[in-house]
Amino acid sequence: MTSSAPEGHRERIHLLLLDDAERGLADIAAGRTEDADTAIARLQQRRKATSKTSKTSKTSKTRARRG
Repeated sequence: MTSSAPEGHRERIHLLLLDDAERGLADIAAGRTEDADTAIARLQQRRKATSKTSKTSKTSKTRARRG
């Protein structure tokens, strides 16, 4: 099989994927799951809050420099 990635990299990628799948299954078994719509809404709210904070920080820094 011809591949652009050396064999060691392919093996590492496969092991990482297996590890990620294992952790995902453990999360499901432990009940650490969330409805997709709820999770997306929560992430959007967090981004919105972070965006407001970073805009405020940038404005404050600019004002401080202009002083």
